[in-house]
Amino acid sequence: MQKYLRHYAEPETAALDGLPAQPCWENVVVIPACNEAPGFLRPPPPCGGRSLMILVINESPTASGEVSLRNLALAEEVRAGFTPLWQSAPGSGLSLWRDESSERDLLLVDRFSEGRQIPARGGVGFARKLGADLALSLIQRQRVRSQWIHCTDADVTLPATYFSCCNALPDTGSKYAALVYPFSHIENPDHAEDDGVFLATRLYELSLRYYVAGMKFARSPYAFHTI
Repeated sequence: MQKYLRHYAEPETAALDGLPAQPCWENVVVIPACNEAPGFLRPPPPCGGRSLMILVINESPTASGEVSLRNLALAEEVRAGFTPLWQSAPGSGLSLWRDESSERDLLLVDRFSEGRQIPARGGVGFARKLGADLALSLIQRQRVRSQWIHCTDADVTLPATYFSCCNALPDTGSKYAALVYPFSHIENPDHAEDDGVFLATRLYELSLRYYVAGMKFARSPYAFHTI
């Protein structure tokens, strides 16, 4: 873990040296967000204590003005609805916020402001890696008690058992590298998507499940979802 953080982690992890001694968290979840509405900032699933959301708001240098405005609006929603706890040194783009309405804090990662955009070809994979590097560093610093790094997306509605089901597992560090949660694409009444879009989404999900079923039939050790 230390070797990875020293040689391969993104430089933002060094900014965590200035993080105050408290708080500590039971679980951590990484969410990359670009051009997203703030609805996913709803209270998180319970985890037996405080959880930490690492929110990486990101955009590329070629993003449209509309995307930039949406990202700025999301950051402003955090600043308006959460209580500030800590700000990293200038240039690092990290800030810690307390959610007074739930057992959750939020580490905001600014990779959308001028001069802080992600690499043009980095995409969501880079943003997710950055968030996971920060989560790993916090685990290594014993600021997060769970050894699992949860990763999801801003358009996902998480079940109440999202954290508790992995917390209930025995010590599996030497046996399992990842957990894949059950998922389902559902029609969102808040969006005016036509029937064709919803049908295409369901067919896409069916293809994901069919692929895994085929891998199981072939007795492949890789018969699992990769999303």
